[in-house]
Amino acid sequence: MAANLHLRKIQARVPQGSVLSPLLYILYTHDVPKSDVANVMLYADYTVIYRKDKKLIYAKIKLQSYISQLEWAIKVNPTKSALIIFTKAKNDNKEIQMYNEAIHPQKIIKYLGIHFDSGLTWKHHTTYAESSTIGKFIKAYP
Repeated sequence: MAANLHLRKIQARVPQGSVLSPLLYILYTHDVPKSDVANVMLYADYTVIYRKDKKLIYAKIKLQSYISQLEWAIKVNPTKSALIIFTKAKNDNKEIQMYNEAIHPQKIIKYLGIHFDSGLTWKHHTTYAESSTIGKFIKAYP
């Protein structure tokens, strides 16, 4: 008995807050490759890949190597990805490639509500937190 098989795109999604969400997340991130060239931190839908090295070029090469492995394991959206280089030295714009798209270094990124700047001065974060607090105070007590 021959069956007519057709490929179809799955249209269903799991609602946010569903009891299936944690299980599906664990199954999805299980494929994230382990590595000795880069460190990986996973929290909710955030993934941080980092490398500490004495020379910036070595860190870039090793991160690029890991990202190439990652591209084979899971799908990562390069437009939602960010690169920041924490250094006091001059940054020569060491971009990283992901799915043939360049990820350029940024001066400031926001991760889990904290603004990190490339010099780790915390100026941007403290300014943001201060203005946010003042704004909330003014709304609460007009």
